[in-house]
Amino acid sequence: MGYYWDNQMNAGTWWPFMGFVMVIFFIALIVAIIALLRYRGPLHRPHASVSPRTSSAIAILQERLARGEIDEDEYRTRLKLLRETHPE
Repeated sequence: MGYYWDNQMNAGTWWPFMGFVMVIFFIALIVAIIALLRYRGPLHRPHASVSPRTSSAIAILQERLARGEIDEDEYRTRLKLLRETHPE
């Protein structure tokens, strides 16, 4: 009978360890769920519309004019060339 009570007393020393393992398990579970959601992406994310290359090239050309990298004559020449080679 004394052997039974000794085992019961020793089992109580495992409770802090089991609590620690349980906390680590739930933290790992939450991290895994967050990683899965980030990997899959949000469901409400709008689909990105693909813009034509010509409009992006024109936007770059406009930015270069605004920054002063090219003058107005060069801008008009390149814009005309873009519109001739890639009609919208």
